[in-house]
Amino acid sequence: MNSFIQYLIESAVCLALFYAGYWLFLRKDTFFVLNRIYLVLSALSSLIIPLLNVPSPFRTEPAIVPGPIESAEIAVSFEPSSGQRDWFLIVYGIVAGLLLIRFLGGLFRLLWTVKRNGLKSHQGMRIVHLDSVCSPFSFFNIVFINRSVLRERDFEQVLAHERLHVVQYHSIDNLILELVSILQWFNPFVWPYKKSLRETHEYLADNAVIAQGRSRASYQLLVLEQQVGGRLFEFTNNFKQSHIKRRITMMTKMESKNWARWKTMLIVPIALLLVLAFAAPRLTKATHSDGNDILAADPLGSLDAAGIVSPQEQEKSETQEEEEAQKRQQKEMEEAQKQKLLKIKEEVGLLKDKEKKIREKLEAADDDAEKAELKKYLEEVIKKQGVLKEKYVAIQGGEKDGDEDGEGWAVDAKKKYMANQEMIEKLDKKIEVYKAKLEKVEDEGKRTELEHSLQELMTKQAYLKDLNAKIIEKLKQAKAVEKVSKKEKK
Repeated sequence: MNSFIQYLIESAVCLALFYAGYWLFLRKDTFFVLNRIYLVLSALSSLIIPLLNVPSPFRTEPAIVPGPIESAEIAVSFEPSSGQRDWFLIVYGIVAGLLLIRFLGGLFRLLWTVKRNGLKSHQGMRIVHLDSVCSPFSFFNIVFINRSVLRERDFEQVLAHERLHVVQYHSIDNLILELVSILQWFNPFVWPYKKSLRETHEYLADNAVIAQGRSRASYQLLVLEQQVGGRLFEFTNNFKQSHIKRRITMMTKMESKNWARWKTMLIVPIALLLVLAFAAPRLTKATHSDGNDILAADPLGSLDAAGIVSPQEQEKSETQEEEEAQKRQQKEMEEAQKQKLLKIKEEVGLLKDKEKKIREKLEAADDDAEKAELKKYLEEVIKKQGVLKEKYVAIQGGEKDGDEDGEGWAVDAKKKYMANQEMIEKLDKKIEVYKAKLEKVEDEGKRTELEHSLQELMTKQAYLKDLNAKIIEKLKQAKAVEKVSKKEKK
């Protein structure tokens, strides 16, 4: 529903801009054929342009890729419409439905009028003679007229006028605009747009009558006389349609200069502007719906026209995301290790200073009891230095040293091992899926792409298995060192 509302809004904007171009630059020109082409093409373009899925050369946005769980449910999940959106659609549907019923009712009445009054031929024209007093009108190749209220001379002029509507298929234009107005009934520009097109039809027909050598003054008088009577059908070409003053003005207006013909090309830049305005943003960097970034370089063109990442690219991106997370974790552990080593160095330096001062006091002491106490203190300082040096070596080697920091390392290592193991199991499932796909794929290009993705998954899995093996080995070594240290202490 969201996309339909967006389509209606974008279509309304297109129609408004096209009509603004006509109203500002074309409506006063006498090139009525070109004006008609502009109006019809603009109406059709306003329906087509919002449907084009052209990538924007200016705007970009990250692609949203479903997370591991959401991707399995995306085909059946949808966001419920808000209350306002529902009410708009209800009101829109009711009004559009009523207008469509009115339109179909008019067609039915038109067919009923033909059936009731019958068709007659006159100078190659199919004519329906009406009993009611109304202005003459035509629909496709049928002319509806009340001949009893027209003089013979006027009848021929009216027939010449309606003949032009029939020959140039103006009824097709009217039907197109009628359907556009049903879709765009909420657009304030659609109603003057319809009126402008019908006025253009009348200008064309009026000029055709005068071009046949008929008296301009008598024809203008006929137009004035026909401004009485009801208009039966909205989508027909009616002789009295269009404001009388403008029709008479256009009959007497001098032809526009030739260079003005090129103004109808205004449709091209307006259309290009609208296509660019509604173009879909180019996708640069994809993110999961949980907010985590993944790589979306898309070297194989895996992003389709709708901007959705293919399963192969999604699997590849998830693997790269895990690698980046592990690298960040490793970097944090290395930084913490450096801080621990610096702290040990500072403590060893302080102990060395103490050792130096104790030795100086020991050399200067004369009392045996004092010397014995200083020697005992000196042994404790030397012993502490030894413990710190062993701890330094253990941290450098990534081994468990039996103290609180060592225990912290062991916990981190075990967490890392479990995370890697979980990723290995996920990769196992993905590898099985890719192998199954390879057996079914016949297209060589897709097969090569799948083989490449499968190789990347297997390489990643092998790397994680090797990393876990190293973690297990270090934990075993750390445990052995801990047992030796306990025995020495005993």
